[in-house]
Amino acid sequence: MITVAATTPIDASMNTTRTAVEPANTGSAESAGAGALDLLLPHATVGVLRRFRPDASMTRYAFWLARRPGTVAARYGKLGAELAGIAAGRSAIAPQPRDRRFSDPAWSGNPWLKRTLQTYLAVGHTAGELLADAELDWRDNTRLKFVLTNLIAASAPSNNPYLSPAAWKAFIDTGGLSVVRGTRAFVSDMASSPRIPTMVAPDAFEIGTDLAVTPGAVVARTDVFELIQYQPATPTVHQFPLLMVPPMINKY
Repeated sequence: MITVAATTPIDASMNTTRTAVEPANTGSAESAGAGALDLLLPHATVGVLRRFRPDASMTRYAFWLARRPGTVAARYGKLGAELAGIAAGRSAIAPQPRDRRFSDPAWSGNPWLKRTLQTYLAVGHTAGELLADAELDWRDNTRLKFVLTNLIAASAPSNNPYLSPAAWKAFIDTGGLSVVRGTRAFVSDMASSPRIPTMVAPDAFEIGTDLAVTPGAVVARTDVFELIQYQPATPTVHQFPLLMVPPMINKY
């Protein structure tokens, strides 16, 4: 619990006190996701290859895999049987009904696309099971699960322009302009750090129109949080400040 004692009055609507609190080791899904972001996002400026370079967590996981060849062999054997069923058209594996990535009927109606999707799901499920089998500590498991989840999501066939039905439909509907626009956006994103896809255009927001900037200063800083107090912007203010604790995601 953080208690804020205001030495000067602040406005309750325009002037807020913001803290950035590091997640506690609670083991919950929310804290696990936030912890992974805290551990990985600060390295976004070091480059794509260095961002996913082997570290102590990956080394310990690799060591675990090497020490338990029986468990690894069993998982790969199960995966091999599933892949054989997929090739023969007998597999019942399917994406979650609410997974919008594969909502296009072509993913279930086209035999080739269906097998591609099922292979992707089977491999991703096996990778997740191997990580769970390792029973790593909270920090290692959180880091590796975050990296693994992102790698699996990035390798989805829906992201492949040569496979995605939505990409082909957009290509046909725009007469090829969708490829030109996509290529231009990709080149622009990769031209500057941290070389990841941008969520909005650089000039999407304008100060004074849809973005406010209130003068303030850091009034307290510890290893756990940083406390910012904003200056009053109105002549009439409330006696007690408004304390805001932002979510861990996107706090950077």
